[in-house]
Amino acid sequence: MILVVDDSDAARALIVAIVAPLRREILEAADGAAAWRLYQRYPISLIVTDDRMPVMTGAELVREVRQVNRSTGIVIVTAFAAPVHALDWSGCNAILRKPFDAGRLLALAESLLPPLLAEPAGGRRANGTHEP
Repeated sequence: MILVVDDSDAARALIVAIVAPLRREILEAADGAAAWRLYQRYPISLIVTDDRMPVMTGAELVREVRQVNRSTGIVIVTAFAAPVHALDWSGCNAILRKPFDAGRLLALAESLLPPLLAEPAGGRRANGTHEP
């Protein structure tokens, strides 16, 4: 599952469109606090987040996530050249500067996600449905 976090609806929609080919469920949040609530509720494997947002920044979200899980992939996507404090981005796996190359984000996201489980013989999917 992928969590996309940005206070800009347009930026969030763009990132969702870029990672959609990875065939994972995608959740969206407009700030870090909403993202943190989703993270606590769902099995998120990758977070792609803006940094400077209202309520809770991306850096604050990274700190919260890293306190409970070191393996979740985290990419910060930002228009700013540097964080407010030197250690703010230390827990993320990668930082992309806006504007960024869509192919680079897709490849990075794919490299940070665990592989999809292969479909078992007989066409039965993990969720119990059948392939038509």
